[in-house]
Formats: sequence, structure tokens, C-alpha cells
Amino acid sequence: MRKSIYVLLLLLPCCAWAGDFDGVMQLAKRRVSWLVNNLAFKKMEACDKKEAFQLQTKNGKIMIAATGPNAAAVGLNWYLKYYCHRSMSHMGDNLSPVSSLPVVTEAVTIDAASQYRYALNYCTYNYTMSFYSWSDWEHELDWMALNGVNLMLVANGEEAVWQNVLRRTGFSEKETSDFITGPAYNAWWLMGNIEGWGGPMPQSQIDSRKILVQKMIARMQALGIEPVMPGFYGMVPHNFNTKSKARVITQGNWGAFIRPAILDPTDTAFDRVAGIFYEETKKLYGRNIRFFSGDPFHEGGITNGVNLGKAGANIQKAMQQYFPGAIWVLQGWQDNPKKELLAETDKSALLIQELFGENTNNWETRNGYEGTPFIWCCVNNFGERPGLNGKLERYAGEVYRAATGPFREYMKGVGIMPEGINNNPASYDLVLELGWHNQPVETGKWINDYVKARYGKANDQIATAWTLFLQTIYSNPGYQEGPPENILCARPALQVKSVSSWGKLKKGYDTALFEKGVQAFAAAAPLFGNSETYKIDLINFTRQVLSNRADTVFASLVTAYKEENTVAFNAAAEAFLSLHALTNELLNSHSYYRLTSYQQQALRSGNTPIERKNNLHNAMMLITYWGENNRQEDYLHEYAYKEWGGMMTTFYQQRWKLYFDYLRNNLAGKSVTPPDFFAWEREWVTQNEQVKSEVQPYPSLEKVVRKVLPLQTAHAQKKIGNETHEQKEKRMAWWTHDRFGMFIHWGLYSQAARHEWVKRWERMSNEQYQPYFDTFNPDMFDPKTWAKQAKAAGMKYAVLTTKHHEGFCLFDSKFTDYKSTKTKANRDLVKEFVDAFRAEGIRVGFYYSLIDWHHPDFTVDGVHPLQPKSEADSDYAKINKGRDWNKYKAYLHNQVRELLTNYGKIDILWLDFSYPNSNGHGKGKSDWGSVELLKMIRQLQPGIIVDNRLDLDEYSDGADFATPEQVKPSELQSEYGGMPFETCQTFSGSWGYFRDENSWKSNRELLTLLITAVSKSGNLILNVGPTARGYFDYRAVHALDSIGVWMKYNQQAIYGCTQAPAEYKAPENTLLTYNPVTKKIYLHLMQYDQSTLTLSGYKGKIKYAQFLHDNSEIKYQPVGDNTNDLQIKLPQKPNVEIPVIELTLQP
Repeated sequence: MRKSIYVLLLLLPCCAWAGDFDGVMQLAKRRVSWLVNNLAFKKMEACDKKEAFQLQTKNGKIMIAATGPNAAAVGLNWYLKYYCHRSMSHMGDNLSPVSSLPVVTEAVTIDAASQYRYALNYCTYNYTMSFYSWSDWEHELDWMALNGVNLMLVANGEEAVWQNVLRRTGFSEKETSDFITGPAYNAWWLMGNIEGWGGPMPQSQIDSRKILVQKMIARMQALGIEPVMPGFYGMVPHNFNTKSKARVITQGNWGAFIRPAILDPTDTAFDRVAGIFYEETKKLYGRNIRFFSGDPFHEGGITNGVNLGKAGANIQKAMQQYFPGAIWVLQGWQDNPKKELLAETDKSALLIQELFGENTNNWETRNGYEGTPFIWCCVNNFGERPGLNGKLERYAGEVYRAATGPFREYMKGVGIMPEGINNNPASYDLVLELGWHNQPVETGKWINDYVKARYGKANDQIATAWTLFLQTIYSNPGYQEGPPENILCARPALQVKSVSSWGKLKKGYDTALFEKGVQAFAAAAPLFGNSETYKIDLINFTRQVLSNRADTVFASLVTAYKEENTVAFNAAAEAFLSLHALTNELLNSHSYYRLTSYQQQALRSGNTPIERKNNLHNAMMLITYWGENNRQEDYLHEYAYKEWGGMMTTFYQQRWKLYFDYLRNNLAGKSVTPPDFFAWEREWVTQNEQVKSEVQPYPSLEKVVRKVLPLQTAHAQKKIGNETHEQKEKRMAWWTHDRFGMFIHWGLYSQAARHEWVKRWERMSNEQYQPYFDTFNPDMFDPKTWAKQAKAAGMKYAVLTTKHHEGFCLFDSKFTDYKSTKTKANRDLVKEFVDAFRAEGIRVGFYYSLIDWHHPDFTVDGVHPLQPKSEADSDYAKINKGRDWNKYKAYLHNQVRELLTNYGKIDILWLDFSYPNSNGHGKGKSDWGSVELLKMIRQLQPGIIVDNRLDLDEYSDGADFATPEQVKPSELQSEYGGMPFETCQTFSGSWGYFRDENSWKSNRELLTLLITAVSKSGNLILNVGPTARGYFDYRAVHALDSIGVWMKYNQQAIYGCTQAPAEYKAPENTLLTYNPVTKKIYLHLMQYDQSTLTLSGYKGKIKYAQFLHDNSEIKYQPVGDNTNDLQIKLPQKPNVEIPVIELTLQP
């Protein structure tokens, strides 16, 4: 059934793509679910046939008008990047919710400069994507769409096509299997370089790859991305002449590999085989394919006796016959495509990729490829080799030059064609964004915006670092195929010019200046401890520092050896090997850089033991000796080398150790045989075709960076008070024990019943908002009922909004009349809340908004309802004339003092929120007087716990807990800049009562949030928005009741629990919580779809197991004699939303 659905989608006409934005909305739900309820799309008409989008905030929603789904996705990305400072990449995502949605006051319209925005190289499918799962492809395609890719190579499901073609042309199953490569080598097979290597590919894998591509194409259609599929250009098995009398041109060897042959495109048999190929393509992948790639005779292909003009015309004719209107895509690389090949084609149906634009300008020297449409592309990376690289200034300059120069009529777009894409995200982001710029792009300004989006906020130290990176690693001049290489990874020798055969060791930039940039970048670590993108980049930059240092150490080693100075040689050798160890330690600090992560991906990709074994074999060959066993043609070793934790020491360091021992023997006058690296590398692959147990715990990134960089990186933070770590732990002990609280957002906005930011979204003045104050009368307000409902749900503390951004106070403040005691209610609602919740034994906390849209002295800024339409400073100055900020700041401090003085002991203070970088019109610590405010808070309530929204990140004691807001469970981290966290979540999409909202979370989703938070040592505070009459909406009551049922029987798995020790791994589809006092592990069964559960490494550690809800015993037993695993036999699923197994550990 599933397969037929994919095929049906593939058969849908392409015109169905236009105007259908459901695919983009689904993308938003996958990546930025926090935005979806405030996001809308609509169709706009194209002007001059150009794609375009428009952004504007309307009625509290960001409205994206677009010509089609791809432009809509770019519009979404534009808003995320330039307004929310959020981004997605192959090296970590920064997509956490923003505190408040930025408003786009005036409509912003962007027209596409490029007709085509292309992505991927055949090689990318192996150096990066050999073992991609559907989840990996979802991430990839979402990234492609957000970055405007509307044309993407699809090169991973051709095995099924070729299998059918060869069956129909007389090849046996064995002969067909011998032709098809393994999963890590299909790129070079499809390009006509090799056949069979890495195989055979099992039928199960051929079938699963076919289904994966069908899913990919269906998703691409929904996102407005057209596939570029392999076309038939004459490639056939090298022994095709045994099945046909047609003219077959032997192509010889590609290094040590036998190349497939070429069936002469001018031979009548070509039309027949091409017809079979396109018929099979159409059957499997649909009839709506417009683009086909294929490069006959490339990289030294033999053309003897071929009429190239007629060959090119016939290749194109066959495409057009079976796919009318098809466009033939060719690589502009070296002398490819040959002029003669294009001479008799219809050039309007060709598209040439200027493949290597960072170094070449063939589009210019060949006069726009002799009048052929082309796109400007960059490779940037070869073999997915590690390193920092990208000629950003050249990218921007060359694209603009090609688009405005004498051959501009043929310039149709931009593209990225890296051999590996898990590197240098700035390069790929820039090139693709150039497709949406009609004017020159100033890279310095672009980088500033890129950096804010990559890390989430502006920072002077990071800005300084990237300014230096733009002068060094991202400005490296001269011809170079990919980034400079790392001598630590070279096959040992005294004279090493490169690691791979076509690379270079030379760093074409000032390495000292680069290291200064890394030091500046590392200095920002205390402020970015919760940023995955920052941590991934810090490792990468620091890794490059070590690589650069290795060049100097190696030079001294060679000198010592030549001078026969054994002491100096041994010292240099030890220093060189220590760089391997330090690099290994650095890389192991994050799973992104570990060999085991890559190996596990290869294993997960396999559906059978045979597939998994061959996947791992393919994976390990590719990153070491690449392939084949011919010593005379050993040129590809290290072409795809990797700097990964686990590989730096076991492979590269060990290889150098062998060599240094050999050199020491030489220095000692002993005659010994040189190491046989050719054989040693193959033996290493054989020995590592299994995933080694990971070493725990992994090293601390901060500690490793300290070892590498001088301590001028200023990791030490300032302090406001003098509390010790032990004193802080004691103060917060109740909070880390209780784990679960209630948030209550209540104010005048409950009468509007359409979002707590309604005053902002609808740009209401105080006068327009006044009716809500005049009619506010919560006649059904009964805080005792609230408290009982919270207690029944298992909540241990509660936080009430004493004043939200609207400025209305629920307490009897002597500093304003804009308060509940001056309404028809005439009640101090805060006092009643405090009394009622304390009576139920629930701790109380206050939320207080730093913002106040009602106060006459609160200056209008970038989030104010009265924000001017332009961002000009003069417009802000005009509207703020007469407002006295110092008066408001005094008002703020006075009200906080009231709250902390008049209501007894307050347990939590939630201050909300700072936005210092809101396009230059925000507010932060200096505006609020945050340091003085926090000192006053601590003085008035010494035991209080305070959130992290005062903009005091530079102080180690500027907050007690982090507040990830509306974050998906999968995005929660166990550490936020050294602080514990409390994730704040709503039942639905808004905080205040929203009558017509339908996006309410299910009980399972709410429980998953709670369990996930505790499993990562965090808290959950779950929000209720009472109605204007003062009671909880029936949907909220139902949600609280449902949680309460689960908590009644499973609360031991929440209270007092935290993250499980690293030695205890959570099986797939489970979560672990751990009580360090009782020494019990709680196994939360998030999915209950199997009869057994394997606990890896638990053997000998468990004393007893039982279901928590009824204390019924759960049986378990060892898994074989040679493992440390236990297997649990699961009974029938109990009637519990998420069952929990309690594991009592051995004493």
C-alpha cells in the first residue's frame, strides 16, 4: 500500500506544485513547531516569470506570500534568519523558539535573481549520504527547500533501474550483480568510472533504496524541488559486447578499476537501450522528470572513432523522445563538455554546471559555453575531507560578474556541488542565497547576519572571530582542491606534500591571525554553552589550530632526523603523536566528530545482517584506502580521510608510530624493512568492521579547549554575589526534587481570548485596549479550585503572572491604578492565589514582565504595539518624545520590591524578558538595571530562585535556571550554559486563554515533555490560561486530570529523579530517569510495540524489576554468555499511557 502511494504521488502533474503550501507548512511543523500557530502562507503572482516572496506581520501572524512552495520556504528561512536569528545546517541546527516573534512592520519583497538554484554532486551521495535514513533525508530536503534549492540531483536509486535494463538486454542475475556497486560507490559507477566494487548489493537493499528515492521525489514535489535524474549517455557494462553486436567503445581503466564501456550513441542499438532505460525510469520514478544528467567520455574517456556532434544530438534526442521538454545537465569540468559534443544539440535544452567556480571561469573563456545556458557552481570540498575552506568574496563577486557580464543571457543560476557537504556551512548558505540577490553582496555584512543566525544572537567576541576568519580560512587565495590538509593524517614519509594525491598541506592564510580568531571565538563559550552550533564550530576551529601546529612540529622532526639528532627527533616525535591524542580527545567531546557515529549510521542503514556487514565494509574502505588492491595504482588512499574521534589514535597515530620506530632503527644504524602501509591499512579495515564500545565519560570540551588555547580566552565569568556552589545547591534542592510546576498566564487579554500578545499583534493603543479593563470581572475566580487541580495533577509549585506585557497588575500596587483592585473585581488576585496554593502545600512563584505597554514612560521599541513603521532612529525618537525611561525603571524596581515584601516567602521569580538586539531598538541589562535589581531580589528573599531573562549571561550567578520555551522534547539538552533548566510549555500554542485555538497537545505529548525534561535533569512548568471569568477551560481541566492519573501511579519516576548515569543506556524508544537516593532507574516505555527489550551493559547490575503502576514483577534474563546485556520479556501492554518499569540496582 505504501509503495503505491509513493508511485501515485510521482505521477501527479508538476503544475500541482504551484500555490500548494502544505508541504512548506509541514516543514515548519517539523523544524519550528513553535512558529506554526503564528504562520500563514498565501499565493502571489509572479512578475516577469521570476519567483518571489513577501514577508509581513498581519494580525499577529507572519504572512508569507509566495509564487510557489519553494519561494515560500525561502521566505520562511528569510524570516528565521534575518528576524529570529535562527538557522539550519549540516553542522548543527539553531532552531529553538524565540522569546517573542519579531514583527515585520513593512512588507519585505524579495525577487529571485536565479532561475535555478542547484545542489549536489554525484560524489556527495557517497562521501556524505551513503547511509542516509529517511529521517536524514527529511532533514536534508528541508534544508534544501529553506535555502531555495529548486533543482537537486537524485543519484541513489538507480540500481533498480539498471537491474531491469540489464535483464531486458540479456544479462544474467549474476552479471547484473557484478555490474552494480556497493552502497558507498554508486557515484563513480553512475559517472562511468567503476563497476561492481563494494558489491554485491543484496536485492533487499536495491528494493529499499528504490522506495527511499520514491519518498524523496514525493517530498521534493511538495517543496518545489525538481529532481535531476541520471540519464542514459551510453554507459554499459564493460562486457556489453558479449550481448550485442553494436559498436561498444572500451573505456579502459580508471586507476585500478575497469571502467564501464560506452555504447556508441550513433549506433542504432543506442536508441533501443536508451528507450529501455527511460521506460524503466518512468515506471519507477514517474513521468514528470524534466532534468537528466550524464557526462559521456569524462575524465579521460576514450572517444576514438565517435562522431561527437551526432553523439550529443542522439543522447539528447533519446531524452526528448521519452521525456518531452527534458533538459540535459552536464558538468563544466576540465574540457567537459567537449565543444564538439554540444555542436549539434539544441542548446536551449541544455544546462551546464560551471562546476569549479571557486577556481575556474570556463563560462567566460568559452564564451558562455558557446552560447549555452549555464549555472555558476562551487565544489568547495573534495572527498568530505575535513578542513576550513571557502572563498566567500570570490563566490559573491563571480556570481554577480557572470550575471551582469557579456554572457548574462546564458547565466541561469547558482549551485553547490560539494563532494561532501558536512563542512563549511557558511559557503553553501552564501552561494545559495546569492540566487536571491540582484545587487552585489558585501560579504562582511552578510557574515555578521549569518553569525547571528548560526548562534542565535550577536556577540562581540564571535563577531571579532569571524572578521578574522573572513581574512584567513574563508579567503584562502590560489588554486586548491578543497581545504588545506592535516599532516597528522598523512601516510607517513619524510617528504609529505599532501595527504590525498590531489590535495595540499600548505595553508594559504596567516595561521597566527586565524588562531587569534579562534581565541576570540572560544572566549564566548560561557555565553553559548547551550548552542550546538557553537560547540560544533568551536571543536572544528580548535581542530584546525592543532592541524596547523602539526606542520611546525613535523618540520622540526624532519630537521632532527636529517641532522641525526636522536634526542631532538624523539622529542619531536612525541610532540607530534601527542597532537594526535589531543585532537582525538577534542573530537570525542561531541558525537558529530566520532567514528562510531558514522559506523552506527552505516549499520542502521542495513535491513539485514548481510546488508549491515557490507555497509560497514564499504564505509571503512572509503575513508581509508578507498578501494581496489593494486599496489601500482594506489592513488586514492586518504582521498576521503576523516578527522574523527577514535580514528586519530587507532589509525593515524598508530601508522605514524610504526614509521617513527622504523626511523629510530635507521638512526641507530639498524637495517629494517620499511612498514608495509598498503597491507597494514587493509588489515586495519578488516579489524574495524565492527563498532567498538564507546568510552565513557567523554572529555569535557571546555577542558580540552583550555589545553589547546592560551587562557586569555576569558572563560571565567563575573559574579554579582558571593554564594558558593554548595550553598546554591542547597537553596535549589526543593526545585530540583519537585520537577513539575504550573504556570498561570492571566490578564486582560483573557477577555480578547485570542493570544496574550493581542495588543501587540493588532497594534492596539491604550485607548483601544481600555474596554478590557473597564469590563474585567472574573466572577468565577476560585484559586482554591485552581490549587486543588494543580495538586491533583502532581504539580509541586505554581507561578502566576502578576503583570504581563500589557501592564495590567493582578495585585494591589500603590504605584499604579492599572490593577485588579480598580476593576469591577476589586480584589487582590495575587494575594488570593498565594493563600490558596500555600494551603494545598504548593510552593508559590511570581511572574513579572519587565515590559509594560501601558506605562506612559516605557519607551516604544521593536516589540511595542506602537512600534513605528520604519526602523529609522529618528522615527523612534519622535514617538518617544516626552517618555522618561528612568521613571519607568524606578516603577519596575518598586513593583518588584512590593511583590517580594507584601506576600511572605516567595519561592520563584520569573522575570520576562530581555531583547537587547532587536534591530537596535531593544532592551537589556543596562535598561532594566538588572544587576541592581537582582541584588535587591536576593536581599529581600534570600532563598528565592530566579530565571535567566535579565540579560546577565556574563555573570556566573546572574540566574539560577535556563528557560527553554516551547521546545520539542527532542531538542531539550541536559545542560544550558552550566545551569539546570525548566522548560516552559503550553497545552496549546498560546499562553493566555485562546478560545478558538485547536492545536492542543495530547496527554501522551504532555507526558513525553515531562519525562524527557526529567531524563535530562530538568523541570517542566506547564501553563494554564484561565478564562476571563476566572476558571480553567474544560480542555485544560481534562489535560490536568489525565496527567494526574499517570502521576498518581508513576510519580516516583519524576520526583527526586534526574538523568541516569552514563553507564546506563536507554534502549530505543525508551527514556530513563534515575533516583540517586533510592538507587533506582525508571525505564519509561515511550512506545510499546515489541515483545522484548534489550538492556545493553546491564548484566549483573539489576536486583529486581517491576512495573511501577502496580508493582507486578517483570522477568529478565542474560543475553547469551558473551555479552553484558539483559533481555526483558514484556507482557501485554497495561492500561497505562506510558508504562514505567522500575529497576532496583544492585547495592
